[in-house]
Amino acid sequence: MSKRVFAFALAFMMAVLAQSFTASAAPDGVSISTSSKTSSGKAMNLVELSSGGKFRPQIFIAGDAPYQDTQAEAFVNLAEKPNLAVLTNGTFFNAYYDSSKEYPENLPATFGTLIQDKEIYHDGNYLPVLGYTSDGKWLIDSAVLKMEITAEMDGNSITTVIYDVNGIGNFFTDFFNRPITREGKKFVIKDGKIASVTEGEYAPAAGEMVYAPTDTWFSPDIGSPVKISYSYKPSRPSRQGDWDNVVTAVSCGPLILLDGANVVGSAANSGFGDSFMTAAAQRTFYGIKADGTILVGETSTTFNDLAKTLADLGCVDAMSMDGGASSFLYANGKTLQQAGRKLNNVIAVYLEEGPPAPTPSPAPTPSPAPTPAPQLEALPTSSSVLVNGQSVAFEAYNISGNNYFKLRDLAFALTGTEKQFEVGWDGDSNAIALTSGQPYTAQGGELEGKGSEKAVPLPTTSKIVKDGSEASFTAYNISGNNYFKLRDIALAFDFGVAWDEASNSVAIDTSAGYTVE
Repeated sequence: MSKRVFAFALAFMMAVLAQSFTASAAPDGVSISTSSKTSSGKAMNLVELSSGGKFRPQIFIAGDAPYQDTQAEAFVNLAEKPNLAVLTNGTFFNAYYDSSKEYPENLPATFGTLIQDKEIYHDGNYLPVLGYTSDGKWLIDSAVLKMEITAEMDGNSITTVIYDVNGIGNFFTDFFNRPITREGKKFVIKDGKIASVTEGEYAPAAGEMVYAPTDTWFSPDIGSPVKISYSYKPSRPSRQGDWDNVVTAVSCGPLILLDGANVVGSAANSGFGDSFMTAAAQRTFYGIKADGTILVGETSTTFNDLAKTLADLGCVDAMSMDGGASSFLYANGKTLQQAGRKLNNVIAVYLEEGPPAPTPSPAPTPSPAPTPAPQLEALPTSSSVLVNGQSVAFEAYNISGNNYFKLRDLAFALTGTEKQFEVGWDGDSNAIALTSGQPYTAQGGELEGKGSEKAVPLPTTSKIVKDGSEASFTAYNISGNNYFKLRDIALAFDFGVAWDEASNSVAIDTSAGYTVE
């Protein structure tokens, strides 16, 4: 994990009804339009990368780890070369961090997956993925990431599968500069080998990774070489061969087009929430035409408008990158859309036949040093909770300033309302299944009192599937029960949440939609 440069390819599209590409001094095969419009007449900037050239992506991150940020101009200064075709912002990150708080609220940490040249640096488990293959193909799909770690145990090669890494689940690095307190064996990996094993608290040093397996049988030998690999399973099995060759990838979203069809409202985007999907906002996007031409652009509109626009332009697959104030577009020596905040990561696309030379990441903008949290604490929530006006005694905790509710309590309390959902468990795949619109099947023990003592929360290691698609939630395990951030569940199932400071109460309203804070 000593490398701190991420290269990632990015191609996406923007749409036009009255479109005029303007030739420029950009590299051959690159056309830039600053006067394009979407199908609803919204202004947009659009860059077209011809299928006749080989366009290679490269990701840059701020500083030496994916938890820092810097001004967009710092990325431009680093990435600018004669063959630079386009530079945009990349995947989601914690843009609203508070330096006065503890981990992870005090860091502009990366949320999405970043894979460069077959090495994984961060996994965020967003299913929409932009990929680049070893033979120069660009891919977009809803794809599940699976990682495997292989080592030796008693002289035999053994492999275990992990889905959630880099300090969020099973896999920890020195990125976050905090001790690991999870119970059970923890294997320290350094220089490609199992360096040591511990069952106590451990803080990774520079160049170290720590694997805390949920598979209790997995106990590799000290000194055993370790191989960490990944694979993607796309939603379209016919594309599996191409996805097997992905060497660089970034996950973000939502998906906009698949096979030319608008998938904005499909299950592939269920993890993003209805209000996010329908709102008009600044968007950065990438699209692929049937002939391999890549469209990259930005506009301020809805995803449905963007879907129609990109389909009219001939795109078959398309997805969005991070948007809002993070939207950034640079091409032909000019900033076409200025970022409204510092950025954590960007994607540069080069016209180049040969492999790129290693490039350092820019220095981050100086900011207060992160405050390491020796151990997270879960404090019983003192607030009263109303569900549709009725007081309900939830077992809930406050973790780093946010309320976390027992998942099954929430499902039980919402059964019979228009926002009800079922909670299922698949032990074979270590997965929690959430199903919208279905009544909850009580297991016993729901809503049986409130926590009275502080506890130590452990990150939930289970995969989370909502309505058939893998989703990303912030969740913790406390005393064998899973606790989810209330606003994450409200966003996912689109119900209202309000806070009344005067009465120290939380109000849940299933007749209203979710409103972002």
